[in-house]
Amino acid sequence: MKSESLSSSLQHASALLEALTEPVFAVDGQWRLVYINRQAAAELGAAPLELLGQQLWDCLPQGLDPALAAVYRQVMQTRQARQFGLYSPVRGRRVEVHAFPYGDGIAVHTRDLPSGAVWETARGDVAELFELRSTLEQRVAARTAELVRRNEELAAETAALQAFASFTELTGRETSLDVLTQAAVSVLHRALGEGSTGYYAQEGDLWKQRVWAGDMEPGTVTAAETGFAADLPLFAWPATSGEALFVDEWRSSGHLLAAYTPEYGAVAIYPVMVQGQTVGQLAAGLREKTCWSERDRAVFRAVGRALSLAAERADLTRALSLQKEELAARNAVLEAFAELGRGLSLHTGPLQLVRCAQELILGLLPSGYVVYAEPEEGRWRFRVQVGDLGSAELQAAVDAGLPFEETRNLLAPWQTGQPFYQDNYDTHTDELETITAHVATTAALPVLVDGVPRGVLAVALFERRPWTQTDRVFLETVVRSLGLALERAAGARALAEKQLQLEQVNRDLEAFASSVSHDLRAPVRHIASFAGLLRPLIVDEPRARRYLDIIEQSAGRMNTLIESMLTLSRLGSGELQKTDVALAELVDEVQAELASEAEGRRIEWRVGDLPVVRGDATLLRQVIHNLLGNAVKYSRPRETAVIEVWAEAAEHEQQIHVRDNGVGFDPECAGRLFEVFKRLHSPEEFEGHGVGLASVQRIVTRHGGRVWAAGRPGEGATFTFTLPV
Repeated sequence: MKSESLSSSLQHASALLEALTEPVFAVDGQWRLVYINRQAAAELGAAPLELLGQQLWDCLPQGLDPALAAVYRQVMQTRQARQFGLYSPVRGRRVEVHAFPYGDGIAVHTRDLPSGAVWETARGDVAELFELRSTLEQRVAARTAELVRRNEELAAETAALQAFASFTELTGRETSLDVLTQAAVSVLHRALGEGSTGYYAQEGDLWKQRVWAGDMEPGTVTAAETGFAADLPLFAWPATSGEALFVDEWRSSGHLLAAYTPEYGAVAIYPVMVQGQTVGQLAAGLREKTCWSERDRAVFRAVGRALSLAAERADLTRALSLQKEELAARNAVLEAFAELGRGLSLHTGPLQLVRCAQELILGLLPSGYVVYAEPEEGRWRFRVQVGDLGSAELQAAVDAGLPFEETRNLLAPWQTGQPFYQDNYDTHTDELETITAHVATTAALPVLVDGVPRGVLAVALFERRPWTQTDRVFLETVVRSLGLALERAAGARALAEKQLQLEQVNRDLEAFASSVSHDLRAPVRHIASFAGLLRPLIVDEPRARRYLDIIEQSAGRMNTLIESMLTLSRLGSGELQKTDVALAELVDEVQAELASEAEGRRIEWRVGDLPVVRGDATLLRQVIHNLLGNAVKYSRPRETAVIEVWAEAAEHEQQIHVRDNGVGFDPECAGRLFEVFKRLHSPEEFEGHGVGLASVQRIVTRHGGRVWAAGRPGEGATFTFTLPV
């Protein structure tokens, strides 16, 4: 029956009792009036509400018949109804009294003495009404208690849901695992409503309780915070399986810890996992219950799952934050070294680079110093120091050099090639106990140049602090960049020295060529001059004239070679006078110059679009002249010579091609074409001295370009050179 129907029925029964014209009242087991109608109250001279809750014996008139009181007590004790007649002083006549059990007390109905039948009916009706009223009161009380209990449960459930909602919201923004675990333990305890909850983290071979909530015995708290062995099945199974463990009937479960925690009736463990690894365990113990209900299991799993997801997110956030910090540290170092590199010159020494790196490190770390040492003759010699060592005795020892083997802070990175970090500097490391007590934290990193240790950079801080991952990335990036800078500086110096050597060699070669040419020019003139003087004297000597012709031809060839050698030597010196050069105009000019050599021949010129390039106009004109001249010369055997000139744009350069359908050449000999005085044909076949293509290569190279050739015997040749865009 619903509570509304019960209440209505109870009101109806009470109304029937109120409608009686005879006095009726009821008391509980302590003789307190729990019901009295108006008639009974009127006989007692008071209103019903004034009498309720008072002792019956205090309300009855003085001189109450002892026999009547005895009957009331008998009914209370025996729980058996009694009816009897007696004289009522209030009414002045005899009345009938019916006393019967009611609840844990009795009810009394008094009326004028009726006839037997009428009395029995009335008496039965009143008893039934009181019985009905008692039954209804009990049911209403039970229903009311049930509603109170349900309301309390609903309030607790609502509070738990609100707490879980707050926890869920917290997991979306909080990244601290300590805050998350504290919140999870609290919300789980509120949701379960009894016992205690806790969070365990592993330290070595122990699971130790970090936070807890609820009702825990002091001894249990101490044991949990001291730690439980990791191989206990209660912790080992969830940690390895990744599944929640529920233990009903904990006291008799057989678990090793059950005997030490008899206050719990049921226990559960949930593994908190991050990237597949158990990082903690959520625990709960129920005191009153001995079995886990489906509802409580679902709540426990929900909180554990939410904590795992939050821990995973927090770990990812920390990893991303750390990566961001590491990236920022790397960028800061790279930017600093880029700025440093812009200010370097070829004269910047290695120790200057080391000092720049030291200043960069010390500028981003707490108070301390940075030193750089290199081994020399069994001792560590400190080449560069930035910052005060904080001790005159330590400074004196460093200035004198430290023993190579005993200074393990430097020896370890030198031998392993790996950084050596000490969050808490051990003064015994370097056998300097008495003078390094003020040093708190150290790091020593090998400086590698071309993969070989060159020295060790050591950082010492006066403030104790752990080296974070970001610190390590920063230091290792600085030292790695320093090594690369030293490599580049060494390479730049070597290149500069090589350049100086080459320039000196070129100057020597030019001087030699000029000297040789000058020294040869006079004898050749003499040979040609005396040959001319001899010619009139041997008019009648045919053989002598033939010899004289050979001498004059050889002298002329020698003079041409001397001029070519001088021209080639001059191509390697002097400043390039770069301007915008229209290659199409150069080709037109060279074509006009070659017209005399092409006289009487059929030559088909195919000239494509040619670009405007940046270069020395005079030298580029010589390149075009030599290539087109070769094409005209080596296509002489063809009835119709075809010479093509075109350009192609490539990445960062222009490619210019000159192709002919002449005699070509053996591809295996392509490399010899650009060597000085190297020719693939005899002077009788084609005139020349082997200087033209060598000049082309030298000019193109000075412009930053390349030159090559392709061809086959009888199929012509293609020469290509490039110029930067």
